[in-house]
Amino acid sequence: MATPGLAGAHATLVSSVPTDDSRVAVSPSQVVLTFDENISVGADPARVISTQGDRVDTGASHLTAAGNALAIQMRPDLPAGSYSATWRVISADTHVVTGSIVFGVRADPGTPAPAAPPVAASVTALDRGSQALLYAGLVGTVGLAVVSLMLYPRTLALKRFRWTVAQSWVLAVLACAGTVLVRAAERADVGVSQAISGSVLSSGLDGGDATVMLVRAALVVALGPVLFAAARRRVPHAWGGTLIGACGLGIAVTIAADGHASVGDLVWLAMPVTTLHVVAMTLWLGGLLSMVLILLPDKHSRNPAAVTSEWPTPASPPTPELLTPAVLHRWSRWAFAMVVVLVLSGEFQAWRQIWPVQALWDTTYGVVVLVKSALVLAMLGLAAYARRRLGLSRVRRSVPLEMACGIAVLVVTSVLVTEPPARTTYGPPVQVAAPLDDGSAQVSVSTTRRGPTVVDVALDGGRGGPIAARSLRATLSSESAGIPSLVLKFVPDQSDTTVTGSLRAARWRSVAASVPVAGAWTLTLTVQFSDSDAQVTTVGFVVW
Repeated sequence: MATPGLAGAHATLVSSVPTDDSRVAVSPSQVVLTFDENISVGADPARVISTQGDRVDTGASHLTAAGNALAIQMRPDLPAGSYSATWRVISADTHVVTGSIVFGVRADPGTPAPAAPPVAASVTALDRGSQALLYAGLVGTVGLAVVSLMLYPRTLALKRFRWTVAQSWVLAVLACAGTVLVRAAERADVGVSQAISGSVLSSGLDGGDATVMLVRAALVVALGPVLFAAARRRVPHAWGGTLIGACGLGIAVTIAADGHASVGDLVWLAMPVTTLHVVAMTLWLGGLLSMVLILLPDKHSRNPAAVTSEWPTPASPPTPELLTPAVLHRWSRWAFAMVVVLVLSGEFQAWRQIWPVQALWDTTYGVVVLVKSALVLAMLGLAAYARRRLGLSRVRRSVPLEMACGIAVLVVTSVLVTEPPARTTYGPPVQVAAPLDDGSAQVSVSTTRRGPTVVDVALDGGRGGPIAARSLRATLSSESAGIPSLVLKFVPDQSDTTVTGSLRAARWRSVAASVPVAGAWTLTLTVQFSDSDAQVTTVGFVVW
């Protein structure tokens, strides 16, 4: 008898504006919570959050003159959606009281935010294809030209080098055009075929990201005449290498600015690290490509009978003579430096985009990173095999295999950059048990990613059989997120056979549940079995 009287002494919410579970047509300027007695408040006693976890109050709240109401000032012009107002106040008996209400602005309360429409399969395919073409074009132009000018300048005069550079430049131009189509299709939410129309295509050139695309396109176009001048020896080798390298560096910067590096934490560090990663990849694979082209048979000057030693004699084909021991050692040192940059920058990118560690094998992004890492390790193994004794025979065997792995790396990377990072998608379902006097409440959370979720509760009698309850009430709270209480509504699960012809159920399902903020959360369940039997239990889980 004493317990209900003590609970009654706590401050109780008697009204609110907007009212609980209501829909309002106009964004409110403030939320007013009125209690049945005077209250006191501490620092930051209340907040209003959206279903995405965004705080929409100004952070300013105050007691009214009467002393029993708390006014929370709101940001103007809230978008349509559902919002929860939570509070933590101190009643006259010095007990802390928490609670929440929910209301909707031009939407039904409890309605989750509309999910983004899925991207058309043709748009995803074109996006990945454009990324692969851009990387291939960068390797075949900047990487091939810079390494060739550094190690063996006269190779650019060879026909197969000029053709490779020219074709790679065309691939880069096509990649720029494909990126514009992808952006236009994404903005208009249409497929690739519809994005070709003039009105939709022009929208792809609007906005902040259009500047990055246009700068990249300008650099790719400017790269063409510079490559032509270097191949025809219209400019000195030093000037040609500098101009080509400058264009390549600019393109690498646009790749970083248009990718995962431009969002999230530590952008100021991620941008230069990603740029270095792209530059190192370009030069490493460009060097391998140059060696493959050198080792290609030349039908006009091939003389296999003249090869009698590890290194070709003067009568041997002229192009393999470029791979002298000095050149191979110089390339080996240069490639080692590029690999070090690749590994360190790749580790930073993985640390930044994959969290927690389980996301490495529980998300698509993490699995693609593992595949890419395996391919790079295979390339490093082949390089180590050739490095043990640098010679033409080993180079002939290892370089083509390294280049094949490099092509696979480019393909995998094109998939990786179009996948959302693991840190933004990780949230596996969880199953936890909350103890009851004669059994447990088996709680299943459909996803632990912040945002909308589904919570199922099955009441187990302890001997494997279900136990039915009259009602189930629940609240969510998170000390780390600063949210003292969010009401979670449950209804009997329609699949529960005990519901038929009865007001009791053993299986319950949440209605419009949302866990808006990442952190450690506590689910408090109040299970009402009868008028005189109600049990309260709690269980915790982590939201990412």
